[in-house]
Amino acid sequence: MARISKKRPRLKNWKKGLTIFGILEILMGFTLLWLGTKLVDIDYFLPVTTFNLSAFFGLAFVLIAILGGYWIILGFGSTLAQRWSRALGLVSSWLWLIFGIFLMIGAFGDIFFPKSNDTNSHPELYFHFLWIFILVIFIGGICFPLALILFYGNPRVKAVCELENPQKSWTDKCPLPLFPYILTETAFIIFNIIVMPFIHFTILFLGIVFSGFLGALVIGTYSFIKAYFIWGFYRQRIKVWWTALIFYLILIIGTPFFYSSDNRVEYLRDMGFSDSMVNLIQKDHSQDYHYWMIGINLAVILGYFLFVKKYFLIAQPKHGKKIHRHNN
Repeated sequence: MARISKKRPRLKNWKKGLTIFGILEILMGFTLLWLGTKLVDIDYFLPVTTFNLSAFFGLAFVLIAILGGYWIILGFGSTLAQRWSRALGLVSSWLWLIFGIFLMIGAFGDIFFPKSNDTNSHPELYFHFLWIFILVIFIGGICFPLALILFYGNPRVKAVCELENPQKSWTDKCPLPLFPYILTETAFIIFNIIVMPFIHFTILFLGIVFSGFLGALVIGTYSFIKAYFIWGFYRQRIKVWWTALIFYLILIIGTPFFYSSDNRVEYLRDMGFSDSMVNLIQKDHSQDYHYWMIGINLAVILGYFLFVKKYFLIAQPKHGKKIHRHNN
């Protein structure tokens, strides 16, 4: 805090804020770890099926543990006013808020447009649970990430991190709006590495089911492509921007031409689900592929890619220095 005391005395309170929010993130990380341990015992209350529920909830614990560890690391970084911690905390909070908003919309959709099979037995209990769920999402999925966004997005917080750590961090080499893509696709690759071996490398790619060795080959290729896109986004390569955009457009537009309910049944069975569980999922018409999803996916992909295009490299001058559309 010596640098702040000498150069910008008014920033002392913002340094304390970084410590407070860092401690909150650490507590949140340990809370996720605790919740993850509770998943391990859930399979005792569920019926026995051919699908290995113990492995399923064990995998869920691993994924939640990774997420908890991620926030613990960010929390410690925040207490030290690290530049990378503020940047990743801000981006992660935006992703968290967007996810919370979608959960909230889905919960309100279940309230105003309930399914008959959900409300037949105990409708009052069903709606009571939904309102509790909405309250939890509002506090944990809307209010808390919004508070993180307002804090880490404050210019004074950024100034504190820059004064405490004058040397540029690796997050300073890439514009922040590109990190949502980088983080989500990195999470996708980690998910594949951990989960796919336990579901027989089963993947529904372009509406076609692949499993076993062929599935592993498709998943490996898919993950390699995503890793290439992550590298290109971080290095702001305009050729990668075009390649990624075309790749996602092909996936979104091409999937409906090959997708069918039979593909979904084959997909679930190859994963290891029993016939009873497959039939139960089949009764849920929300699992059907709706064409309005194409419009939403196209709007999100095109909107985001067009928004971040200005951050990519557009030229390579003769003297070898890179030119950016927009500096971070």
